[in-house]
Amino acid sequence: MLATLTASGADYLITGDKGLLALGERYPILSPAADFWARHG
Repeated sequence: MLATLTASGADYLITGDKGLLALGERYPILSPAADFWARHG
C-alpha cells in the first residue's frame, strides 16, 4: 500500500488503521478525525 502512495503522487494517505498510522512519522499518513481536518477543515 505504501508503494502505491508513493507511485500515485498522492499528498496523503488518510486512514483510521492504527498499524498504518504508526508509520505517520515516516510517510504522509493522516487520520481522518484528527490530522486531516485539523489541517484542511
